[in-house]
Parts: sequence; structure tokens; C-alpha cells
Amino acid sequence: MKKSALYCSVVIISALSSYSAVAAEQCKPNWYGALSGGVSKLEDIDAGGGDGIENKTGGIVSLAFGKHISEDFRLEGELGYHFNGMDSVTVASTTFPKSQTTILSYMANAYYDFNNDSGFTPYLGAGIGGANVRTESSTNSLAWQLMTGIGYTADSMPQAQWTLGYRYFRVQNTEVDTPNVLFTDGDLESHNVELGVRFPMTF
Repeated sequence: MKKSALYCSVVIISALSSYSAVAAEQCKPNWYGALSGGVSKLEDIDAGGGDGIENKTGGIVSLAFGKHISEDFRLEGELGYHFNGMDSVTVASTTFPKSQTTILSYMANAYYDFNNDSGFTPYLGAGIGGANVRTESSTNSLAWQLMTGIGYTADSMPQAQWTLGYRYFRVQNTEVDTPNVLFTDGDLESHNVELGVRFPMTF
């Protein structure tokens, strides 16, 4: 009788332990927030015949909210702000005063994390959405992007993941309006290197 009672106790404790482990895993936050910022190189615009815009190196900041769909796959919505000064605007061999290009982007992104046993997690991502391009005037266009990089989780801060990444960003068929000339039907593309942090969120 005592052996049976002891056996039942062991079975119950084991079952409760297993349930607790599963419950703890399921209670892990699936939602997360992310902040990043970095350097942006907006490609020059070549309008042909020597006309075009030479852009300065600028910056990018972004804020995102997302959800882990599985252990490796996540989806997010992202708001980004890109800013680049113009080094020169040339039309008919004449150089005009400089201006600035700012882009407000709103993107839907998908990421795949290559999880492993180390503290480093490589990732790949892609996104599509829209962009509001502002120079002397404002225009809205389709935008898309590709991302890659690596995240690092320190033992001292296991809830946060620090990231170093590269982003290729492109705005399709947009307009760039300078004080002297309007460049139309061109694409804007930028190369960005960013540092960021991703942290869990609970609701």
C-alpha cells in the first residue's frame, strides 16, 4: 500500500512538473518591440546628360512591434524615418543650391531567425509597404526592403537582444523635387547599417 502511494505521488509530481514546464514555455512573451538607428547612404540620382543629384550620407531610425509566429519565424510592423542631405543638384551643367530628402516609411516585415545554442542569432528578413518622400514637395510611393544581420543575447540581460544589421531599402517610381527642378519616375535606393535592440512585451 505504501509503495502504491509512493508511486502515485511520484507520478503526480512528475505530471505537475511537466505541466509547469509546458505552461512556462507557453507563457513566454510572443510579442516584442524593437528600436534601431544607424547610417544611411542614399544613392545618387542620375537623370542622364550630366543632370542629377549627389546625396550625402545620412541616417535612419526605426520603431517596430512584432510577434513570434514560431520559434524561428516572426512578423512585424515598422515605422522608419530616413534623412539625407543633398550634396549638389546639377541641371544643364549648372549646380543649384542644396536641399534635403526625408522619407517616412511604413513597412510590414517578415523575419527568419537562425536560432542555435550560442548567444548569437543570424537573421534574414524582407518587407513591403509605403514611403512618403519629402523634398520641396511630398509624394507617396511603394517601398520594399531586404534585411540581414545578427543578434546577440547577453547572459546578464537575457530578455534583450542586441542587433547589428544591414538594410537595403528601395522606393519605386517616386519624385524628387528640388528648388529648381523636378526629377520624376525614378527609384530611390539606400544602403543602411544599423544597431538596435529587441525586447519582449506582454499585454
